[in-house]
Amino acid sequence: MIFLALLTLTRWPEFSIIVAVILGALFNFQTSKLVVFSAGGTFAKFFILYSALLVVNLAAVQVLQRVGLSPAWSQAFLSLPLGAASYIGQRLWVFSTPRAS
Repeated sequence: MIFLALLTLTRWPEFSIIVAVILGALFNFQTSKLVVFSAGGTFAKFFILYSALLVVNLAAVQVLQRVGLSPAWSQAFLSLPLGAASYIGQRLWVFSTPRAS
């Protein structure tokens, strides 16, 4: 929703993606830490993961636009795989719990 609102206002896909990801990250760190994984995790790891996914997102939107998709459809197409990658990265790295030996 934030992405589409910003895209409608600015017509600047990269700016819209960056702002939406930053706002989402601020909300998602606490939600993931307290509700989803109920585990300690550092914001530094979370920031690194979100930054990597942001770079992938920006590059993938550019590729999808070159093959004819609009920025909105490109982002819609990428939402599920990027969301899955975010969950897996958080589960395995950001909020991972040490295994007992």
